[in-house]
Parts: sequence; C-alpha cells; structure tokens
Amino acid sequence: MRVAVLGLGLSGMGTLKLCLKNNFETIAIDKKDFSELSNETKKGLKRNVPFYQERKSLKLLQDIDLLVISPGIPKDNIVIQKAKHLGKKIIGEIEFAFRFCRGKVIAITGSNGKTTTTSIVFSIFKSHFGDVRLAGNIGIPFSETVINSTEETIFVLELSSFQLEDIENFRANTAILLNLTPDHQDRYEKFEDYCRAKINIFKNQNRSDFAIINRFDETISKYKPFIKAQKFFFSSAPHKSKGAYIKGNCVYLKKNSKETEKLFEIESLKFKGPHNIENAMAAAIAGFLNGVPGEKIQNSLKTLLPLEHRLEYVSTINGVEFYNDSKATNIDSVKKALLSFDKNVVLLLGGKDKGANFADLEDEVKKRCKKVVCFGAARQSIRKVFEGKIRTECFKTLKEAVEFQINNAEKGDFVLLSPACASFDEFKNFEERGKKFKEWVNKARK
Repeated sequence: MRVAVLGLGLSGMGTLKLCLKNNFETIAIDKKDFSELSNETKKGLKRNVPFYQERKSLKLLQDIDLLVISPGIPKDNIVIQKAKHLGKKIIGEIEFAFRFCRGKVIAITGSNGKTTTTSIVFSIFKSHFGDVRLAGNIGIPFSETVINSTEETIFVLELSSFQLEDIENFRANTAILLNLTPDHQDRYEKFEDYCRAKINIFKNQNRSDFAIINRFDETISKYKPFIKAQKFFFSSAPHKSKGAYIKGNCVYLKKNSKETEKLFEIESLKFKGPHNIENAMAAAIAGFLNGVPGEKIQNSLKTLLPLEHRLEYVSTINGVEFYNDSKATNIDSVKKALLSFDKNVVLLLGGKDKGANFADLEDEVKKRCKKVVCFGAARQSIRKVFEGKIRTECFKTLKEAVEFQINNAEKGDFVLLSPACASFDEFKNFEERGKKFKEWVNKARK
C-alpha cells in the first residue's frame, strides 16, 4: 500500500510509525518546509520516508492509495482538495489506527471535561486490567498505541471533534459524551456541524455496546434516537433512567429498575466543582459496565488529583487565592469554573477570540465576580461586553494583568485565570499559558 501522511504533528508522526511497522510505501507532507520542522520530527522521518512541502507534493498524489490527514487540518487544504479531485481515499489518523486495533475501545468526548474524564477512566481501568493504553487528544497518538495490541488490550481514548469528523468504521465499545456546548466556532459554520462531529462517537455502536450520556444536556437529547447502544445516564439531579445520580453526599448507580449500587462518596474527591463530580460519575459508570469492582473504582477516585491547568489551585498570596484554569478555552467551561466559587472572583478573560459570545457569561459574572480583567488580543471585545455592568480592567498582555492582581487584589479574593479564548496570541498553547501564570504567581510568593 502507498500512503501519504499529511501533517507532521504528534498524530502524523504516530501514523508514520504505524505505516513503517506495516512496511507501507510512505511519503510525508507538511505545510512547513523541511528546514522549519523540529529536530525531533526530522529524526522521525528517517531516510526511508521522503518528505514534501504541500505544494511540491501535489503531482505525487496520483500514485498513492490512501491519504491520512492529521486532525484540525482545514478541509480546503490544497493537498486534500487535490486528493479528492483524483478520487483518492482520505481518512483521519483515528480511523487509520483503528484498522490495526485489537482489543476494546473506551472513548470519551465532550465540549468540556474530556481530558479530566479520560484520565479518571484510565486510572480506574488501570487499577483492574493489565494492558490499558491511553491515547488520542490527550497527547498520545492512537496509531502508536495500537502497535502490538492484543485482544486483551483496552484503549482509553480522548477524542476531539476534529478527530471524530472523519470516522467511517471506528467503533467504541463504550462511548462517553459529557456535554455539547458551542466551541470551535472559528472552524464550524454552524453549531449543528460541531455537534454532528461529536455524535460520531456513537456512529458504529450496536446493542452490545454502551453509551454513557449526560442526562439533562438538552442538545444531546436531540440526538438520543440515533444512538443504538445501551444507554446509561449521569446527572447531579435525580432521574429515573439507568445510570448515576446523587443522593445526599453519595453517588449511586441504578443498574436497572430494581438494583442500585453505591459508586462513591462525593467528599472523597479531590476535584473542585460540580462539573467534576459529573466527570467522575461518567468514568465510574464506564468502569462498572466493564467489570471493574466497586472498591477499585472508589479507591481510584480517592487518590486522583486535579489535572494541571484545569481549575488548578496555584498559591495564596496575602489572603488571595490564585487558580489556573488555562484549559478553559470556551464559554461553557468558564461558566463551570465560576460555579465552584460563591463570590469575590477576579476573572481573567482573554487571548485569541474563537468566536465566543462573551455576553453568555453575564449572569454568572454578575453573581460571582468582583471584576473582569481583560487581556490579550480579545481584550477590547470583552471589555465592550462587561463595561458598565461590572468593574473592568484591561491589559495588553496576560503578564501585565497577573502582576497587577498580585499587587492589588484584596484578602478574600479568588484570582481565576479562566480565559474563554485560545492562547495563540501570546503562547504556543494553553499549557504554556498556564505554566507562565503559575510561574509569575509562585515567583511573587517567594
């Protein structure tokens, strides 16, 4: 088979490794010139993988059997358009890797909380099964982890809408959909297009599979008729369906109309916020349905710590608590972060605008925030929304905004970086933004 791999990020390099493992004739394509690639990528290409810049690869597409594209590459990309014109087969990295996957797949998606939930699921399954592999949007290519898999292997995959767009035969034995709220509005023309990509996680399931769904998410409810798998629901509010619910200080699982089992005590969780209780519910249901004993589920949840950049406590300076929620790059994730506080929040909003409607934050901001601090490329758009409704401050960079709060926030305040924007105006990614935030705060503490 002759394969062209488009995009040489983590997914693309994972695809190349899988191609070489199977002795496919392979070429690598990227929008960058070879000189612009990282040293690690250059090493990964080796001598037996010819590299071509996009425009120089077009003539070669006539001779390929398959084009594998990395997630997030625009559909109007010249290589994709040329391959379509030539009638070539085009699939994504997740679909390609699934062709070589042996074992069981547990897949997680949602607008918010998917990385946290994926990590919890992985911990729960790892406590009971021997060969459990973590992959997907969490930063490990699925195509790398399928190598040498067996029927006993369990894959725990975090999947983004980008990765789910090109699903054809991929099938999750257990699929979790946490929530559906507007995101990536700079890529999807309509919210419905984004939702359809997410719903693809259930596309090839059958009655022997499990679908774990947020019970009271109104958008998800519209798509329930299309889900063929056995449905189990989770919600902090009581419900009559099979699944998890809260009663008192505990979470219970309703297996059927008669049987109920205690899953875990809420106070045992080290995660902050009601949304994280729901994430833990979804993960616990997945563990239970796949045979993990209740005691091991409970022990896993007790020991897990919050992930970095997700409502992460950083430090207290002069009675002011600082929290890093840099991963909150959309409106709904900021709303959920705010629900973890009652009042006196100094909210840091800003970065690169993804087409968010900041006015949707107005109710929670008025209820819980002391002021809104606008920074970065989106600062003027954010200020226009909140000015005159709540105290606002505006800074060109995040560093300026943080340093001002370090020196001026008052005892009892909660300084929360939950930006509702991408990070690319100042930083490589949300991780770098969060690390810098923590660095500035911790330096001030010394």
